[in-house]
Amino acid sequence: IWPEKHSKTIIPYSLFTKEILYGGTKSSRRHISGLLDLDTPPHFDLVVVDEAHHIRNRETYAYAGVEFFCRNADAVVLLTATPIQTGDDDLYTLLNLLRPDMVTDPDTFQLMARPNPYINLAVRAARTASEHWQQEALEALGEACHTQWGSHVICKDLRYQSALQVLTQTEISQKERVNLISDLEGLHSFSSMINRTRRQDIQDFCVRRCHTIETTFTERQRMLHDGVLQFEAKALSALHGNQNVTFMLGTIRRQVASCVFGLAPFLRNLLDRRINQITEDAELDFEHTLCEDPEI
Repeated sequence: IWPEKHSKTIIPYSLFTKEILYGGTKSSRRHISGLLDLDTPPHFDLVVVDEAHHIRNRETYAYAGVEFFCRNADAVVLLTATPIQTGDDDLYTLLNLLRPDMVTDPDTFQLMARPNPYINLAVRAARTASEHWQQEALEALGEACHTQWGSHVICKDLRYQSALQVLTQTEISQKERVNLISDLEGLHSFSSMINRTRRQDIQDFCVRRCHTIETTFTERQRMLHDGVLQFEAKALSALHGNQNVTFMLGTIRRQVASCVFGLAPFLRNLLDRRINQITEDAELDFEHTLCEDPEI
């Protein structure tokens, strides 16, 4: 049963492990249920997925965990700094998770996406307003309407008709061009799902002001922090010598000083990785010694 006290909660991606999602078997051979085994799944009014590009691969445990919560939520918001710069497959995964009722499968996604490059060309022409930009925008819109999605959806949109009317005018005012750009952006197939905020639009609205707040570890936190760093420093020294060990400790130092609950799976992966690396290096050194021995 999902605890009532977690009706509002923050979950790091690192908690979505195989054991947490699917459960496991204890030494007594008794199966321990996982998150996906909950008989009545938790229901949320809103799920906010920050850094959503981490779930662009549907084969990961992170995706499985997030998909579980999104499937049982009234509303979902995905946040990421680079939603359009991911590949088509990645964007399909995110939009399918967000609106499975609309972006139902890869073929539908490709069908919807086909006119968008032409819409982007029309928007770019209207933004730059260089010589012959109206003709360029008209030609781009014509190409968009020659696609299957464009002929059935875009050409019937009132914003499309309004854009054609403005683009065929002899003179276009600054205000009309601004409204035109807004209409053209609204013709993008995924405009109802993606809200792209540009840095120049934000300007000084969101200015980062950093303030350092010092705090102290408890004794147990200090032991954990120092112990992890000592282990990693020794492992890195064994693997790479003493070269740049301090630099390589930067990432783990931030992790250890951050969320303790997110640290456990991180440490489990770290230990497995380092022990395997050290074991493999030792075996390679042994083989190298044998090959150089003149008696063999």
